[in-house]
Amino acid sequence: MATIDVTQALIGYNGKEIVFKEADAGQAVIFWDFRTAAIMALRIPKEGQTASEKYDIERLMALLHRKDSVTLKSEDVVLIKAVVGEHFSPELVGPMFRILEPDTYTEEELNA
Repeated sequence: MATIDVTQALIGYNGKEIVFKEADAGQAVIFWDFRTAAIMALRIPKEGQTASEKYDIERLMALLHRKDSVTLKSEDVVLIKAVVGEHFSPELVGPMFRILEPDTYTEEELNA
């Protein structure tokens, strides 16, 4: 099981927070965070999903929405990695994977 702070910003390959929406009409820049990316990816239905699978996904989305720190089961981690990998660019996939499995996906290879 992995405990995740879902409010943490996604940090890009350049070491900066990844912009979700640029500043507009006096509003501040909005950055991607784990919660937003996970929920957005989970919302996209996959062909052939059963009603039970959709319900389980909705429950996971509710958990991610309601709590700032969540403990994810291994199957939740696998699911989030799969949907993020399917629906988002490498710029978001990398930071999400590093948050979900920090011991597996590290920055060390970039520092070698």
